[in-house]
Amino acid sequence: MAWATLDSHSNVLEVGFSAPLLDGTDHTAIEIADDRAIMVMDGKLNLQHALSGPPPAATMAQVEISRTLGNSTYPTMMRQWDIDALSSLSKLIPVDAIAVEIGSRLGGGAKIMLDNAQKIKRLYCIDIDWIQSSTCASDNNLAWIAETHGIDPDTTIYDYAKQLLSGYSAARLLPMSSPYDLSWWSESVDFIFEDSSHSNPQLQDSLEFWVPLVKSGGIIAGHDYVQTWPDVVQEVDALAARLNATLQVQGSVWWMIKP
Repeated sequence: MAWATLDSHSNVLEVGFSAPLLDGTDHTAIEIADDRAIMVMDGKLNLQHALSGPPPAATMAQVEISRTLGNSTYPTMMRQWDIDALSSLSKLIPVDAIAVEIGSRLGGGAKIMLDNAQKIKRLYCIDIDWIQSSTCASDNNLAWIAETHGIDPDTTIYDYAKQLLSGYSAARLLPMSSPYDLSWWSESVDFIFEDSSHSNPQLQDSLEFWVPLVKSGGIIAGHDYVQTWPDVVQEVDALAARLNATLQVQGSVWWMIKP
């Protein structure tokens, strides 16, 4: 018989095959399907899906739609369902917010936020590739985006992002590596979106730097919460448990409200 331990906010803390001892805690334990517990223990399912089971797989029709619509809407690596998720999430950003996007690349994600948020005071866009004068031609992952949007493959990623966001007075482009070039930062923020390094130790270092700067009630969010990026799943699950915050996932966009 498999069990899941939940905190007072119904976040899953652990799973196992022995009923946990809960004396002196505000945790609860519920019975779950054996196969879900095994999937969690094997790393094939994240903790927060231990109760509901794996999310439905995308159909081939959805994949085809995402390839055409997702890339034609914004110059970003996101598929359409992630664009929809970030668009909805951006509507929760408060008026006059200080926001940070880590890993801005061509500026498509920042444009989604600026197009959908009520009124961001400042959106700091941070990307290490801007330092290195990388181009679409030098990054195979960007080739299909460049083709779809008619971007000259020899244009630097920074120059394209700068041009794309030039009409937004709130945008601030910082060619830097997060968090290593930002030790001077002290301003508190209302919203962060982590979409840079998807592997440790940089991902862990970036979250450890930015999360304390997020105000209580602020939004901590990011991209690529999928099993193909296990460090993202691991760090996000651990962060939700540490903050005692409810993790929300739509597509591969994740977010939580900082208590």
